[in-house]
Amino acid sequence: MLNQAKRLVETSTGKSVKLVFDEVPLTSQGVVVSSIDGKVSYDNRVVTRVERYGRAMNELMEG
Repeated sequence: MLNQAKRLVETSTGKSVKLVFDEVPLTSQGVVVSSIDGKVSYDNRVVTRVERYGRAMNELMEG
């Protein structure tokens, strides 16, 4: 699965990438992607998405 993701990223960006699993597993569902130097990161865990879109979700539910 990691090799498939690597090929997809390289095909999409035209750049060579290295993908590795972190030694410490996440405690929640989702994925966190970051650069080796940690300067760029994207957190797509469920809890983070709920926080990110919480207000819009509340407005939608309240009508």
